[in-house]
Amino acid sequence: MFVEIMQHLVLLDVIWFANLFLNNLHWVFAFFALGFIFFNGKTPWKKFVVIATVPLIWEDFTALTGIILFATEFLAIYYVVQIATMRFAEDYPQISNKLHWVEEFFTMALVVLFNFGGILWQ
Repeated sequence: MFVEIMQHLVLLDVIWFANLFLNNLHWVFAFFALGFIFFNGKTPWKKFVVIATVPLIWEDFTALTGIILFATEFLAIYYVVQIATMRFAEDYPQISNKLHWVEEFFTMALVVLFNFGGILWQ
């Protein structure tokens, strides 16, 4: 979808963008509200663009590579692992100030294990 949006942007297809905007008013409002709320009202249009394009880029990435980032099974495992690792990391003062790195490491490890785990354990 992101590639399709870029193609229409290069072609300056205003009618297509108007249809996209009007057919997805709920998502436009929801993403704009997320950008406004999470970033305390500072430049909500810029945040809207980022919040709206990231899922589209992930969708194209999944279609091109086959690596799954959004699936029911993955998200169920992801949330359980995140809660466990963040709780574990909070208890140790050596890594409690680096929680974002712990989260990123375990997220990437879980993506690799979820997508390539069958290959690793055969």
